[in-house]
Amino acid sequence: MDNARRSSSDRELEILTDGGCGESRSHLFDNRACQRREAVIGCARLPAARSIENEEANTRMLHPFKDLDDLYETGLHLAQMPDAKRRRARFYHLMQLFALTGGLDGETIEAGCFRGLSSFLLCHMTRRLDPAFRGQTHTVVDSFEGLSAPVAADKTGREAEGRFSNTSPEHVRRTLAEFPDVMLHKGWIPEVLQGLPEKRYRFAHVDVDLYTPTLHCLAYFYDRLTPGGMIVVDDFGPWPDGGRYPGCTTAVMEFCAERGLHFAALNTGNAVIIRHDGL
Repeated sequence: MDNARRSSSDRELEILTDGGCGESRSHLFDNRACQRREAVIGCARLPAARSIENEEANTRMLHPFKDLDDLYETGLHLAQMPDAKRRRARFYHLMQLFALTGGLDGETIEAGCFRGLSSFLLCHMTRRLDPAFRGQTHTVVDSFEGLSAPVAADKTGREAEGRFSNTSPEHVRRTLAEFPDVMLHKGWIPEVLQGLPEKRYRFAHVDVDLYTPTLHCLAYFYDRLTPGGMIVVDDFGPWPDGGRYPGCTTAVMEFCAERGLHFAALNTGNAVIIRHDGL
């Protein structure tokens, strides 16, 4: 019989088990085909009218981060930002790396928030662990006047100064309206960091682009990381062609070389530094 003429009752949700290894997968299948092989693999069939609904529910169960793309789109809308090349994949990595620090002691912080998109995502990831989370353990620092003046290591002209100034504390507060207790600090790095209350952090996101502020952020945050805590640097530069901010790349490499640390560079441009015991 032609597939197009088969009735909907012949299409159901198949749940295949691996025979005890703890994994499963699901897809729509043909009843008659399953009848021929169910003695071999085993088929649990559900009413046809519920096929798609159950397939979607089962997919969410098997891939708990499937909704992150929707969360990212919501964040873009609230921050009033367009999507950009590599940003979606880079922020997906950011959220996955952040998830690795769940359960560690310490708070979270972001240096360089622009319009609040990344902090919106990080706060939602925290809420997955604590449904009552209102932002009380997350800190944001930003000049809200754009980038600072570049230096020679940045290999860019003065035109970079002031880039990303189309934001404000009020705009970020609107983006983070679900998290009214986020602590927001306006000021230039390193001065704004020195004015923060002394804390331990499990996760720090550094998105300040240029050599000098990146170097200051790494020194400040690394010394305050809890063991197992992590720094993710946004603009290290994607492999293999690098990025727009070579000063950020240089700052990460110099800092890690001076401290005897290792870092990982991802193809989306993030660099990752993890603090281990005794370092």
